[in-house]
Amino acid sequence: MTYDKNYFKDSKLERKHFFDMIVWEDYFNPKNILLVGDGIGHRTYAGTVIGMNVVGCDFPEVVKQVPYKEIKDRYFEGDIRSIPCVGHSYDLVVAYDVLEHLENIEDVEKALKELYRVTNKYVLISVPDIDNPNLNADSTHHIKRSRGWWQYKVRQAYFEILETPANFIFKEQLIVGVKNDSNGTC
Repeated sequence: MTYDKNYFKDSKLERKHFFDMIVWEDYFNPKNILLVGDGIGHRTYAGTVIGMNVVGCDFPEVVKQVPYKEIKDRYFEGDIRSIPCVGHSYDLVVAYDVLEHLENIEDVEKALKELYRVTNKYVLISVPDIDNPNLNADSTHHIKRSRGWWQYKVRQAYFEILETPANFIFKEQLIVGVKNDSNGTC
């Protein structure tokens, strides 16, 4: 993956970040959450502010841009293809708009195995598919596949796919998976 230092320059904290965290907490009831590739930490911040046990990670160059002092001890350097564990596994691991930025299918498969490794139970993946007009709007989207293909890859990583709840924002691009066994391996 290549990094563009200006990628997040127009990124702003929005209500949707808080809404997502509240809705996800209600549905998944996680004790802890890991947000992988959370950019400059909007959802990590939102979850922290509302009292959730959430940590986030992204590339070192991105972590340096995080504007929220409240999450400095909850936001660490990491790569979805090799996620560092911070002492335990997580009840919910979220990869929101990350996988399509990987440069090849082998990296997608490696990332999905990592998500499986660090979750105790659930994974939530947001990925625009070929029917989403936003897929081609971002030149850093490299993996352009159908929803069925993405679901197949998630199942191939040993997740059972659950129906995405109707109240989730952008549910048409979300894939909810549950780990087939309950043992995290961090």
